[in-house]
Amino acid sequence: MGGSRHNYQLNSATVLRDVYRLACMVMADKAVMSSSETSDPLRELRNRFAEDELVHLLAATAVANRIQLEHMSDLRADPAELSFSTLLHCCGKLQPNVEKYEFEDLTFREACNKIVHATRIVAQTPGVPEETPMGLTLTLRGEKQDKTWIAHLDVVEYARASVQNFENA
Repeated sequence: MGGSRHNYQLNSATVLRDVYRLACMVMADKAVMSSSETSDPLRELRNRFAEDELVHLLAATAVANRIQLEHMSDLRADPAELSFSTLLHCCGKLQPNVEKYEFEDLTFREACNKIVHATRIVAQTPGVPEETPMGLTLTLRGEKQDKTWIAHLDVVEYARASVQNFENA
């Protein structure tokens, strides 16, 4: 056996394509929803598939990002290895316990964890989802050690950090 801890590599092109799809999806939603025709075929497709596609892309990219972070952890932690920098990126805000009105930065690593462990993912919209474009921030909810947490994920910053996670590898 070789000296490597891991016997496989992720296909970064596949992951980055999913990151691109995720970014395009949330950024283009306003344009799709701008049609004044409620029976617009694009709006109907969006209403049929947007939520499932959003959750699928988030879960797929979060799992791949966590694996990549794990694979690269030794190299990024080594000060002698200058070609791999530590990935420090804020992707939103985290309220670790909803009973306390305390917030902290949502780091990229923690964003991936929260996506994977979320029991509810909601696109923040000011109205009815079928009538209003999704925002660029998603609300994730879940539980950890009998405490309910809420994370407000900035999808664009998450996508940027995802690119850095694989491009900086």
